[in-house]
Amino acid sequence: MDKPTEDKANKSGAGHYVFDDDKRKEKQKEIEVFTKAKKLCEYVFQITKKAPKEYRWNLIDKILNASLELVQILYEANDTYDDRYEKKPNEIHVGSREKKQREADTKLKLIGWLSMLGNEMQVFNNHQTEYLGKLTLETRQCLWKWIKGVKEKGAGLDTT
Repeated sequence: MDKPTEDKANKSGAGHYVFDDDKRKEKQKEIEVFTKAKKLCEYVFQITKKAPKEYRWNLIDKILNASLELVQILYEANDTYDDRYEKKPNEIHVGSREKKQREADTKLKLIGWLSMLGNEMQVFNNHQTEYLGKLTLETRQCLWKWIKGVKEKGAGLDTT
């Protein structure tokens, strides 16, 4: 939760608190990308249940793993502190947040490509492929909003 900051304009001394709107907007971008990625992952699991068994150990595993790895990479990106902007004491630098975000974008492109391949091989029908493409695009758009917000803000979204 955002930490309240004391409103200096309040002369009454009543201890009026306001929340930082910038932090709230950044947190919303983060939550949105995680929500979209989760929905995408759930849909991949749903449509792959009925996929032909002959594709179970190659195409299906690839798209399932890619969707799970996407969520993992997003969590890693959120937990990664980008020290290009400022240093925090005792902070472990695991890698660039933007690098992880771009890795998530690459994973989304792979999911899109695998869904098209699955459609060509008649593993997924047209409706499934279109909806998967829509979810992939929406997730990428949210991810790019997050990336843009991190660049504009500097230190990223983790407000804890």
